[in-house]
Formats: sequence, C-alpha cells, structure tokens
Amino acid sequence: MSWIITRLHHIRKTPHAARLLQGTVSANEAASTVAQATGSESKVSMAAIKELRSRTGAPIAAVKKALEEENGNIEASIDLLRKLGASMIAKKAHREASEGLVSIAISEDKRTASIIEMNSETDFVARTSQFGELVRSVTHSALSLASQNSADVYNIPLEHLLHGKNNDLHSSAVSSLGENIVLKRASLISVSENSGAIYGYVHGSVRENSGKIGVLVALNGSHTQDIGRRLAMHIAAAAPSYLTVDSIPDAHLEKERLVLSEAARVNNKAEDAPKSSLILDRIVSGRLKKWFSEVVLMEQEMLVEDPLYQGKPRSVCSSIRSVSKDTAIQGFLRFSIGEKVDN
Repeated sequence: MSWIITRLHHIRKTPHAARLLQGTVSANEAASTVAQATGSESKVSMAAIKELRSRTGAPIAAVKKALEEENGNIEASIDLLRKLGASMIAKKAHREASEGLVSIAISEDKRTASIIEMNSETDFVARTSQFGELVRSVTHSALSLASQNSADVYNIPLEHLLHGKNNDLHSSAVSSLGENIVLKRASLISVSENSGAIYGYVHGSVRENSGKIGVLVALNGSHTQDIGRRLAMHIAAAAPSYLTVDSIPDAHLEKERLVLSEAARVNNKAEDAPKSSLILDRIVSGRLKKWFSEVVLMEQEMLVEDPLYQGKPRSVCSSIRSVSKDTAIQGFLRFSIGEKVDN
C-alpha cells in the first residue's frame, strides 16, 4: 500500500488528484486515477496475452499492442503480428548474419537425407530453443521433399521451405529474437542402389543433429555404419571439394593448371640455370597431383582410420577398399557455418 501512496503523492498537484483526495470524484474516476498511478490499467486480459504469446512466441510488448489494436481479438491479432513480423524481416534484411546452425536429417531407411544452413547475427541467438525449433522444422520440411526429386544431390529452392508453418516460425523468431535470420541454403542427397545408405555427422554440436559443420555421405555396395561414420568425420575435418579427379569441372581444372604453370614459369625465369619445358611440365604435374590430394576426397589421406589399422597412412580410396572391394562413395555434402557459397 505504501508504494501506491508514494505514487499518489507524485500526482497530488494535478486538479483531478486534488478532487480525488477531497472525496469529490466518482468511484470509477477514482479507480481510473489509481490505475494510472500504479500502471495497472490495461485494455486486454492477462489470459488473452498469455494465449497469444503462447501461439506466436512474440514479445509481450508486441502481443499487448496487437491485442489492444484489435480489441482483444486473438485471430486478428495473430494476423497483425504476422504483418509486423514481415515488416521487421524487411528492416533487418541488410544486417549481416554469419553465425547460426547447420542441421541434418536422415530418413528412417537411410536412403535420403537433408541438410540446411540457417544464419543469425550472433551465436547467442543460434543457441536459443526458438532458433533451434525453426532450424529443426525447416530441415524436416526439406527431407519431406525427397520423394519429389530423383537426382543424387539436389539444391532446394529456398522459397519451397519458408512458407506456412515455417514462415510463421521464421517471422516469430525474427520478432522475438531481434536479429536478421536467413535460410542460406538447403540440399538433399539420396542413394540409387537398394544396398545404399546415407550417414551423417555434426561437428560443434549445439543440439541434436545441429552444429557448426554438417556432413552427409552416401555409400553404395558393402559397407558398415563404422566406415560411414568415419568417412563423415573425415569429410568434416578435411573439407574436400570434389569426390574424384574426374568430377572436377574442366574449367576449374584448367584454371588450376594455368595458375601452377604460370608460377613455375616465373620461378624458372628467375633461376640462374632455367629448366627445360619438359622438366617444367613434370613440376606442374607434380604440383597438380598435390592439389588433388588436398581437394579430392578419394585422393586425400584418411584422417579417421580404423583403430585396428596399424599400417602407414593411406588414402580414403585405399581405406574404404580395405572394408570391401565393392564399397563406393556415391556422393557427399558438407556445410560449414559462414563459408562462402558459389551461386
């Protein structure tokens, strides 16, 4: 009671307050004045605020404002919050979002899988449960599109994912968390053979199947969960760009060859005893082979070997063939938070 009296002292000098203290105002006027003094007056009920916040996840201030503007109508308030959310998304779109999560989902039969990257401005927001729920929902929506595509690897148009429930979750997250939140990319991978299976790995895990690096690898032929898991972990660590030398696009290969050739020519010109063109060609070939060992999965040194293996370091190709001669990597996907993506 003492704090109410204190508040009333602050408005004692107003004409309406003076009449209140003199007992010359009605009961309704008195209640209104006390409500204003204590900040307890509200046009909407706490039950309505609680329900709308539960259904939208929007901040309490936004929820209350929407209910007041829509005279307590819950459904109309939800529509208003959606419009406000879309406006907030547009206002924040220019802000850099380089943190976030990579998330994976694998079907029960292990024949299809999805992977997405969702970005936020800070790591703090990426670790919130609301951001995690948005990421989980979009990842599983991506997986549900697998039956519509027959390609081994398919890049999903982002507009196919941010609609309906996901659009609501996205708008609510931007509104509640106050950051620019962006779906950067999403892909599907599938196996073509009945014996095939997809294995996944998440590095820097923040919650189940979500972290800073995500990998999916598709295997055909004879294989085990152990080799699938170790290959996924290797891909996370080694970051290959291509599956085989033959899978390197001609333009990429020619560009690298020209860079190495020019470097060899410049170095040769600076030497006292320049090498012949034949020797230069051999140098370029050697450096190209070294480049293959850095960017081509099957040429890389296996980083996550079978604990029982005691031999010399060997390539990924040699490592998987030791499991079975017919084990084959059909494809892989690796997403890392914040990495540059070619359009």
